Amino acid sequence: MNTPEQDLWGAVLVQALVDIGGGNLSDRQSAVTWFFTDGLPHEMGGLAWICEALDLDLGHVRKIAKLVYHGRFDVLVCRTRLESL
Repeated sequence: MNTPEQDLWGAVLVQALVDIGGGNLSDRQSAVTWFFTDGLPHEMGGLAWICEALDLDLGHVRKIAKLVYHGRFDVLVCRTRLESL
């Protein structure tokens, strides 16, 4: 069972996947930057930090984001899978 904090950060990750997969151009560009720009490893709210908090592999999450961005992975599938964590 997840903690409320894990649910929150999971929702942030899911929304970023939704944004990178479509939506308005500004949100999509922000999501690309968030997924593929390395910030400080322990920067709260950064991708690496969220992956650590959710026990997810950063490289794998980035591969999924890339597939979603290129339209090769359904963002609704991502949402369903991540929300079940």
